[in-house]
Amino acid sequence: MEDREKDNIDWIWDRCIDINSSYDPQENFKKLTNLLKERKRFRTRKRLIYLSISVSAVLLLVFAMVSDLFTNKPAPDREFTSQELITDKNNFIIRIGERTFVNMFMNSRMSVEKNNIIFWEGKRKETISTSGKELIQINVPAGKRYSVTLGDGSNIWLASNSSITFPSIFSERGRTIKATGHIFFEIEKAVMPFKVDLKENLSVIVYGTIFNVKYYSDLHKMGICLNEGKVSLKIGDNENVLMPNQSLQYDISNKIISTKEIDSGENIFWKNGSFYFNDVLLENLAKELSGWFNVSVCFHTERIKTLKFSGNIPDNLGLEEIIDVLNAARTFRCEYINGVIHLYNY
Repeated sequence: MEDREKDNIDWIWDRCIDINSSYDPQENFKKLTNLLKERKRFRTRKRLIYLSISVSAVLLLVFAMVSDLFTNKPAPDREFTSQELITDKNNFIIRIGERTFVNMFMNSRMSVEKNNIIFWEGKRKETISTSGKELIQINVPAGKRYSVTLGDGSNIWLASNSSITFPSIFSERGRTIKATGHIFFEIEKAVMPFKVDLKENLSVIVYGTIFNVKYYSDLHKMGICLNEGKVSLKIGDNENVLMPNQSLQYDISNKIISTKEIDSGENIFWKNGSFYFNDVLLENLAKELSGWFNVSVCFHTERIKTLKFSGNIPDNLGLEEIIDVLNAARTFRCEYINGVIHLYNY
């Protein structure tokens, strides 16, 4: 339509300026003016139509967004339940909210920073964003170990067959995680208490400290070994306070608690990226290695079980590297053959 209209305007304009034309110039200018007015009205109507369509589209979009806000409200803070703790002896599992990663990131270390979960492998890192309301779950299978730094700066190391669940951002009510297995803690001091839930009516209350917990639900026993600070084992409404260099054993089935000063064979802890051993009985050290790497141990003499070891071992070493460190002590001889750690007199 616009092309035909333009042709009409051009034709009349040519007649207006053609001095040899028999058409009346005044009449032609009048026609030209009318055509131009009509063209202007047509373009104005078209712009109004386009504008109304655009406004309608924007209103529909806004309506959809508002509807989505009312129908998809933000998820409230989730409470811990017993079903939320993963236990899998065969797979390394990390869950971040609804996302599950199986046998990924097992050679990394995790740090939680605001709304980001960062996995470090050497200098390489991978970041996963969160909303701050997700639960993070870590399951370490047999023969593996893993470390995580929480958003408050606390460090946690999980030994073989261990699991923890914690919020990506702690609430203002406190710092609570759920755990099972053999786990070492280095907790940052803060106004908010730190609590480790083990099972119903059984938890560890932490007051800024270094300690480790052994709790496997199928064994019906748990133990705490405290190196620094103060913790308490809360059973129902009762708290049993533990001071530095003390250990606590709790027989869950028989409800029997025993505490004692840490003896040489129990003083194993994790700090600054290393295992620290202070006069540890070789029998206990071998049990630790057996659990960490899911291997068997063979003592070739009874006497060797009573020997002691002191030192620190970086937590990123493999089994064969750890054996080299142990052999450097020159008080016993250690070999790893076909899935078995062999211990001999030196």
